[in-house]
Amino acid sequence: MIKKAAVKKAILILLILGMAMPFPAYADPLEDLNSEKLAVSLVVDTSGSMIRTDPEMLRRRVADIFIEMLNPDDYLGIVIFNSEVTLAVPPRRMESEAVRTSFKESIQDRLAGTADTDYVQALLAAENQLDAIADSDARKLIIFLTDGRPDPDPVNVPPGSPQMESYMDTLWTRTASISGKAYPVYSIAFSDDIDVEILNRIAEETGGDVRIYRDAAELDQNLIQILQSREEIIQELLAPAIIQEAIGKPQLINEFWPKRGGYRLGEAETVVASIRVGNRSVGEGPLLQVDSFNFVVEKENGEVSRLPLLDDGGEASGDIMAGDGRWTTRWSISSEYSARVYLEASGTYRDEAFDLKKDLGEIFTAAPGRVTISAGQESLWVKAGETLTIPLIVENRSPFAEVLDVRAEGDLGDLRSSQVEIGPGATRTVNLFIDTDSGISKGTSDLRIIARPLHPETELNSSMVGYQVETVGFFGNIINSIGENMLLVSVLGGIFILLPLLIFVLGNLFYMILVSPATKIRGTLQYWKDGKEKDKKEFNLKAAKRNEVRISMDIEDRADFNLGSTRYSHDIIIGKKLLVEGRKFIIGWKKLFSNKPMTSTYIKTTLPGILNFRNDIYTEMNLYDGMEFVSGEFNFKYSMGDKKWSKGEEAGKDILEGRTNGF
Repeated sequence: MIKKAAVKKAILILLILGMAMPFPAYADPLEDLNSEKLAVSLVVDTSGSMIRTDPEMLRRRVADIFIEMLNPDDYLGIVIFNSEVTLAVPPRRMESEAVRTSFKESIQDRLAGTADTDYVQALLAAENQLDAIADSDARKLIIFLTDGRPDPDPVNVPPGSPQMESYMDTLWTRTASISGKAYPVYSIAFSDDIDVEILNRIAEETGGDVRIYRDAAELDQNLIQILQSREEIIQELLAPAIIQEAIGKPQLINEFWPKRGGYRLGEAETVVASIRVGNRSVGEGPLLQVDSFNFVVEKENGEVSRLPLLDDGGEASGDIMAGDGRWTTRWSISSEYSARVYLEASGTYRDEAFDLKKDLGEIFTAAPGRVTISAGQESLWVKAGETLTIPLIVENRSPFAEVLDVRAEGDLGDLRSSQVEIGPGATRTVNLFIDTDSGISKGTSDLRIIARPLHPETELNSSMVGYQVETVGFFGNIINSIGENMLLVSVLGGIFILLPLLIFVLGNLFYMILVSPATKIRGTLQYWKDGKEKDKKEFNLKAAKRNEVRISMDIEDRADFNLGSTRYSHDIIIGKKLLVEGRKFIIGWKKLFSNKPMTSTYIKTTLPGILNFRNDIYTEMNLYDGMEFVSGEFNFKYSMGDKKWSKGEEAGKDILEGRTNGF
């Protein structure tokens, strides 16, 4: 038997050794999350119900948030689905503005609501996207945006049928597969049609989270408006589930964020919060007892009001479903004040008392303000076929940022933009634009700008501002331009006898400054062989300093650039051409008084070479910024580079995007 003295001695030695060891340093889990790389598969529901539940296309804003806010080292893939997966944009690192732009263009016209809702195919596509990312340092996760419940085929898979039971079994199998790979699913759901239990189970099994909102307006106010940076995306959307899972104690989670821009008298909000343990909200029951749960408004004058939050499914509190762990209250603004608002909750969880508080920041309330509008210049002129600029002076005497809906009444056309936004207390001149038709009648006409404040309580001094607009032709344009530049008129008058020579000299000068630089090839041409994009190289076309360059497949050919092909012998020629004919000095004057492009970029091949663009075959075609094509054994991508001398050619890009059968 071991003697007690020996045991005491051993314990003493262990204590001494333990005291000698350094204490571990515990990192801030939120800081660790902020420093991690993310790999996000964004899944967007576009079922037919979205036409009703999301008429303002907030789903596009959610997509834009992730496209814009992720770091260059983060990955993003997008899945768009209804009764099937209608688009899957493969995950890529957000390494450049070009990548972000390509993502936006991919989904631009693909978010319209139609058909039904198949969760299984959507989650399978998202799982496959994350599987394809080989970066082991990236935290992989799924953001799932939906307005409904699983409903893949109401005719052949009706609710409550054996077919639906089989479908749900498939859904849980897919969820288990995602869980096994540690891909948490963060669901963002809005509308009264949401099946809370299904989304909670997906979150619970995958280690994700669920955010549920009554409708699109509540989603916009309580989530979209707060996600202004990557750090806030992590803190408000991802971190709660991850950090709470590690802590394992009740946490107070707000699903409502006060407006940073303040509240107008008469407004009302639904305040939503929950008590979470791990990755899910906990309702009152055997484990959780809530003594009090309040939304607190602590006013600047010391007055404090507490609004109790309830999980009762009652209309008065604004609660959607009783017992779902989401506590709500209605907050109405009836007086002016500045205040700090926060949430507080107390009770017991597993017989252990808790007392929670979460600061939501400072807010202010005020009476609706007043906006005045007036004409910056009542008499305007425009050359037929060009853009009319309309100066509108807007003075905001409101403590809130204000938005005006504006429209034009008259025969000149419609405004490019229908809204004007101005910050609180600001005064500025806003330029509105109308692109006139080249066939519009010459002469003077009345133009009226009609304005309406977006917020109905905002006072507007006048709903209409009037202008007189003179529509002129080419020579009228010159005359009015000269009239606005009297110094130039004086100079021209002083040298009237030399006017023909001056016109010739100035025209050639304008050509040299405005046109000639645009006739030189600029930009770069990247090239790579199939399957070897990582070995991508590029030619600096600008270095040739010419209006046409020749690229030879033959490495020994004395061309401007050589590709070194062993299979092909044709040439690729890239050049610039003038779109107008005439003497240089005439073209120079035309360019001075016109914004129309004077040059275009073309590409062609010598026989027997061809250009393969979007599976159409060409020997010659126009070339625009960002175009990718194939010739011989090489893939190519053209980048315009410096836009200073090629603004006009950018207009062709949008035209090109919609073409499928050549030019």
